[in-house]
Amino acid sequence: MKLLNDRIGEFSGNIISGRGFVSLFRKILCSIIFVVLVVVVTACSRPLESSYTINGKKVILRGGDEHNVTEEEGKTTIRIGSHNIVITRNYITVNGKRNPLPDFRVMEIDVDGSSIKVSYNKDIENESEPERAGNKARRRQLPREFVQLKHGNGTGRVFYLIDKREGSAVSALKKAVGRLANYFDNGIEDVEGFSDVNDTMTMVTFSARVGGHPVSGIAISMRTGRESIVGFVYDRVERIRQSIMPLMAELERGLPGGSASNREQAALRWYTAVFPDGTGRIRLPEGWRITSSYQGAVEISGSNGEGVSLGIAIPVATPEAARNPLTGQIMQGAIVGYPRNPVDAMYEIPEQAAANMGASFAITRIIEATPVQSATGGQAAYVLYDATVNGIPRRALSLIDCSPVSAGWWSFYYSTVAAPPERFARILPVMLKIWESWSVNPDVFRKRLQNAMRAMQETNRMITEAADYRMKTFEKGLVDWTEVFRGDRAVKDTLTGEMKYTDIGWAKKQVEKLNELQGYNRYKEIPLRDLMVN
Repeated sequence: MKLLNDRIGEFSGNIISGRGFVSLFRKILCSIIFVVLVVVVTACSRPLESSYTINGKKVILRGGDEHNVTEEEGKTTIRIGSHNIVITRNYITVNGKRNPLPDFRVMEIDVDGSSIKVSYNKDIENESEPERAGNKARRRQLPREFVQLKHGNGTGRVFYLIDKREGSAVSALKKAVGRLANYFDNGIEDVEGFSDVNDTMTMVTFSARVGGHPVSGIAISMRTGRESIVGFVYDRVERIRQSIMPLMAELERGLPGGSASNREQAALRWYTAVFPDGTGRIRLPEGWRITSSYQGAVEISGSNGEGVSLGIAIPVATPEAARNPLTGQIMQGAIVGYPRNPVDAMYEIPEQAAANMGASFAITRIIEATPVQSATGGQAAYVLYDATVNGIPRRALSLIDCSPVSAGWWSFYYSTVAAPPERFARILPVMLKIWESWSVNPDVFRKRLQNAMRAMQETNRMITEAADYRMKTFEKGLVDWTEVFRGDRAVKDTLTGEMKYTDIGWAKKQVEKLNELQGYNRYKEIPLRDLMVN
């Protein structure tokens, strides 16, 4: 207590005396000057610092004389002195050099003269509960309309979508990308690619983010008739160079031309339909329906212009049997013709039957016919042909059986599957599956159908090679994009046969320079597609 009082007295005495006041004033002034100098020196030595929120993340800028930050849709540009930084959802480009943008909580950009350093503080463990819930909500499952193919790579993914309502490859791709808006963290961006002039195929590369990790991939859209198939492959950006080949192979196996119909069958949901008159039953895909049935015969309508008619028997009279005995005229509504082989009968009988129903039918081309044993002792054959029904082109496969019934009468029996010509080859296996599920059809009949399919070369070729040209184009495109992701191209020494790889962007110039030094075309580029011919 005494010491405290003494100090108070001393302080009070200094203030009261003039000499004490001057001494105190000098001390205070010196302290102020010192503080000001410290602040000025500190300010001069400390770099300029500012902070911003970009795409929901904190970015701290240090250094330079001025920080210029401009934002556009999906892109932020930062200028610090002579340095230029561009930030998108998945990439950061520093002075023209682009790199994947890792997940982070805080980004720090430090500039010191001509050098620039970018560092990240992930600190994911410090996410708040609302942030964690929001991030988890963004990492959703693949939409149910997509079919995911199995692949051994832990981070690579392969899946596809069949769009039955879209006949444009470009539109189908755009719609598929829209459906994936909640699958990828922030949707798909940086889409680059090409489309053919007929809008039958579109192939693009894309970048996105899955669970905070940048990914790169390829999307392919193919139009097949009135629908389109869109496939996607992707992997993390640091792994895509190694995984692109197996990912592409998996997609190609999942979408082969020869088994496009198998893919369609897998995507269809089948059910058992009972004939309205109760005389039979059949397996049908969803969207297909029975339009009529009578004593085991059935007419079925497909979802895209297909038609299946099974067990239809048309009674046919010879001209003599069809004449009215009183007038000598052909009876109205009678279908007339002499018994003949199935192919010749095709040009005559269906046209009369259609006319009796107020419709029109005309054969335009018989593509292929294979005789088979008749179940009733007549003549039978499977016939593949083109026709017009009410002026609309159709392609059909029919089992025709021409058999005698009684004096002057015979039966034109047929079972037919038909579809628009551009869709026929792809949907044929589905229609044959419907045909084979026909309950009133005996097993031996199914075996004859299968044997006939194998014997009919053109029909078998249509089933196995329907999309051959399209798939060749598809495969070349896949290989080209694979080469782009790998970033290298083979250069062959035609003299020694030696093969070396170089950067794809410089391969052409290197070959030209090497040939210039040799004085002839000794070296040549070998695109990856040429290496994979066999």
